[in-house]
Amino acid sequence: MVRLIIPLSIVLSGCVAIDNPKIGRKTFSVVVEEDSTMTTLGRQWYVSDICFIKLKEYPICLQHEIRHCIEGNWHKGRETDEDC
Repeated sequence: MVRLIIPLSIVLSGCVAIDNPKIGRKTFSVVVEEDSTMTTLGRQWYVSDICFIKLKEYPICLQHEIRHCIEGNWHKGRETDEDC
């Protein structure tokens, strides 16, 4: 039993340190475009209920930017390409 508890507690303690994502928007439209001149891998912004995503190279970072559409700025205060 102890052999199971220790590894399980290590795994679960790691979950506490991870950002706790929340669904901020459930419905929206998405517009995706490529721009090879970008200095970042991607960016996202809203205009009304339309989420605009610009990627340096499709589909790199698409998941990351879709997360911004749904969850907002989940890594506020730190630049990251997590999920890319």
